[in-house]
Amino acid sequence: MRQHIYPIILLLSQCMMPTNAQSSEAACRAACWPAGSNIVYRGSDAFTEATVRWNAYGSPSYCAAVSPSSAEEVASIVKAANAAKIPFLATGGRHNYGTSLQKLQDGLAIDLSRFNSVTIDKESSTVEIGGGAKLRDVLTPIYEAGYQIRTSPAKVLAATNVRC
Repeated sequence: MRQHIYPIILLLSQCMMPTNAQSSEAACRAACWPAGSNIVYRGSDAFTEATVRWNAYGSPSYCAAVSPSSAEEVASIVKAANAAKIPFLATGGRHNYGTSLQKLQDGLAIDLSRFNSVTIDKESSTVEIGGGAKLRDVLTPIYEAGYQIRTSPAKVLAATNVRC
């Protein structure tokens, strides 16, 4: 009887689901991120730039960071993070302050700093502010358009009221 050994080709996807034994960083590296997404990991300058905070008190920690360039890419990244069971936090200027942020440990930072646009529609008296806009990105265009914006004493953009 003749034995044949047939080569078995095992195609492993780069999109492997993490097991309980995998570290969060391994899960971040193994997740199926959308094609073209620029994911950076601990130890790189790009990671530090995407996750540095103005105050380390109560800071979250991250296993990876991504800086999407479109709303569609953000949606795809959120879907991929959910599928891989990786917690995430969308960040803008990273000036948030509070103790609840420290609950996120070894998650994904979705850096929205590229979404720093300010679009003023004088006809409808509205302003659209991107999720990564900092107060300095907002005040000048609003003032130059003849409007004013109310800020808290701490100059937090989260609770604002644009006056026409």
